[in-house]
Amino acid sequence: MVEGSLGTNQANISSLADNRTTLDGRTANVRFHTTLSYTAHRIFAFTVSSYFFDAKYDGPAIDQVQLLSYTSLGLGASYRYYSFIAGGEYEFASFRQSTVGFGSGISNYNVGLPHIYAGLLHRLGNMGVGLTYSYKRTDLTGNQTGLSGNRPYEEKSVLLSLSYHFDGTRKFLIRSLFYGDEH
Repeated sequence: MVEGSLGTNQANISSLADNRTTLDGRTANVRFHTTLSYTAHRIFAFTVSSYFFDAKYDGPAIDQVQLLSYTSLGLGASYRYYSFIAGGEYEFASFRQSTVGFGSGISNYNVGLPHIYAGLLHRLGNMGVGLTYSYKRTDLTGNQTGLSGNRPYEEKSVLLSLSYHFDGTRKFLIRSLFYGDEH
């Protein structure tokens, strides 16, 4: 199965001026599920995903604008039971954090980001539609952010997804990519 998702997010992070802020934004991802084992109603799969995240805080509480964006590559596993789907991944993310205003600065760093998600994915023939909730949390080190010590990072997202489900075996799928359906 290949799954594409768009959604909204909320992230809690310390700014480069060491103020704790909540940023709101958008996220998008593409995830490939390769079946490892299955029954009629249960599927366990290996996953590879790519994320894009973009968020901003522009509030009256402090005299600054916070920007955070990252792209990531994730590896993990998913489990489906009828329309319920749950999974976990470990993402390798490249963060770009910016502060404009008091304590301005830009910081680029790489982060290992554990990620869990769960939701509903309803299959309609080869297509599917779903809604998932995603949660990520890690500690950012002072070496990464330039702050005096570790600071927590937390992200919550709600995503609407569309999926395409391939029928047949992996051998058939790979063969059809190169030879078409007639072989």
